[in-house]
Amino acid sequence: MRLSMAQNYIALLLIIIMGAFSGLNAQDAPVLTFNIPVQNNVKYNRFLLNPAFSFVREDNKNIVLYHRNQWFRFDDSPKLYMLSYSGKFSEKTGLGIGLYRQNLGVLSSFGGIANYAYNITLMEKMNLTLGFNLAYYNSGVDKARIIAQEPDPAILAMRDNSILSLKPGINFNYRSFDFGAYLENYIDYDFKSGQMTEDYTDRTYSGHIMYTYAFESREGIFGNGDIKFLLRGRKSEEASLTINGNVLLHFPRTGWFQAGVDDFYGISAGAGVHLSKKLSLGYTYERGTKSGIVNLGATHEVVIAFSLTDRIAIAEKATAVRDSVYETEETPEKPEEPERPEPKRKTKKQVQKEKEAEEKAYEPDYDMDAELGRLRLDLDEEDQHLLEILLREDSLIHVQKAELEKKIKNLKEYARREKAARQRKQLSIDTESQKAATAATAGDNPDSGALQGETPATLPEPGDTDETDEIIEKDIREYYAKKTRKPRKNLEQINHMMIDNAEPGYYIIANVFATNKNADAFMQSLKNRGISAKSFYNPKNHFRYVYLKRHNTWREALISYYSNVDNTYFDPIWISSVNIIK
Repeated sequence: MRLSMAQNYIALLLIIIMGAFSGLNAQDAPVLTFNIPVQNNVKYNRFLLNPAFSFVREDNKNIVLYHRNQWFRFDDSPKLYMLSYSGKFSEKTGLGIGLYRQNLGVLSSFGGIANYAYNITLMEKMNLTLGFNLAYYNSGVDKARIIAQEPDPAILAMRDNSILSLKPGINFNYRSFDFGAYLENYIDYDFKSGQMTEDYTDRTYSGHIMYTYAFESREGIFGNGDIKFLLRGRKSEEASLTINGNVLLHFPRTGWFQAGVDDFYGISAGAGVHLSKKLSLGYTYERGTKSGIVNLGATHEVVIAFSLTDRIAIAEKATAVRDSVYETEETPEKPEEPERPEPKRKTKKQVQKEKEAEEKAYEPDYDMDAELGRLRLDLDEEDQHLLEILLREDSLIHVQKAELEKKIKNLKEYARREKAARQRKQLSIDTESQKAATAATAGDNPDSGALQGETPATLPEPGDTDETDEIIEKDIREYYAKKTRKPRKNLEQINHMMIDNAEPGYYIIANVFATNKNADAFMQSLKNRGISAKSFYNPKNHFRYVYLKRHNTWREALISYYSNVDNTYFDPIWISSVNIIK
């Protein structure tokens, strides 16, 4: 729409009265201050809501292209274009940087913003994050956008203003809650006048309360999701308090949904989709509800985000860390006690003693490692794998003695039946075959020396010949039966485990423990015997496995097993494969 010079000033005055942006300085030079509506930036560019948010509940670094077209029906309506790069850069800091351009009628503003946040850990699950935004921008009249019959010398003589703005903020975090405050233009310095900008800036203060809830689901398209509730109040020196609230539902594998309401800007709804593990696209629709604003039309926001790290992997890692913390914090609920009349006030020392007594009451009423050790000695070597099956139960660490005894009894009964079946099978072997096997062992069989003189390195590898793995295992077993004083019995079963961050391979397991203390004591006893041992932790059943060796191939593991680990260890052992995919 073509406007005269006077009409341009009238349009500017209307916007200024509505309080959306800024006004005039003492010399009547219009200035568009850095006062961006950011109430919908709850997913990306959150550091604009509070500078501490570049660190708080942020696990990735994102490059974001953001556009806001405000009051679409209004000609020369406010528009914002912004390119930013922000996120958590270390275990204690968050950083951000951005370039933006802001248009309002014939006014324009172009500049950059830098962000820094530093986190201070006060105690476990309690943090204090300090941050600031530092903006530098150039603002003035965009003379190319003025359409008039005759140029106005006063407008042509106007110079742009260069302004530096400091905006500090703070956030206090406790578990799932966040509380914070933000001074949105604490210091504004005008380089043109060499003074603080007090005539055309209106100091604004805001505060927020946020609650974050993480869903328990870990699998599927809705796995590792969370929901955030944000309540924010904003007050300037001349305008009344405005309140806005937002809800953000986010799923790392799918996308997000958001909704909000604001006293001034109205209601909003938005959604985003993760196009890949790093690329995302979002859109938000906002509509004014107040008279005078509702007729200006809707507001549209578009965001394109690129995450520098795979968001799904980060979400899974964050979930694993959070789960491990929660597992260490979980305690049984205290049973309700009957009300007592006029209870006496207790000292802190008494409260602490009662708490320790309650925690002790819920501890297992037995030494689990001792029970497992006795079971391991009771089982035959062929049945050691049954102990591993028992240890796979996630709930084993929490059972009481009576329940564990029942599990052990059932396991022993199963082992007894397995042993009887093996004995019946052995008795059914043909007598002639037994004699032939005996003769071969004693050297009477001409073929019995097939493996004599061979070293372990000359034994066939699986796949090198047409022999099956069973035949290769038989050859290794028979060969090393002659090389050790205590031949191992047949390996009944191999146990398979998938453990994050564990080195793949075949492990020779010597023992397993429920507590680190007992595992360390066992490893020290092996060290005293001159045997080197290491251990790894299985988070699925909360047990620590002590192993003597790790091998890259199945053949090497069999050699260790049947050779009693080079004739150094003759107690029960078994083989477990870790992170081996067949």
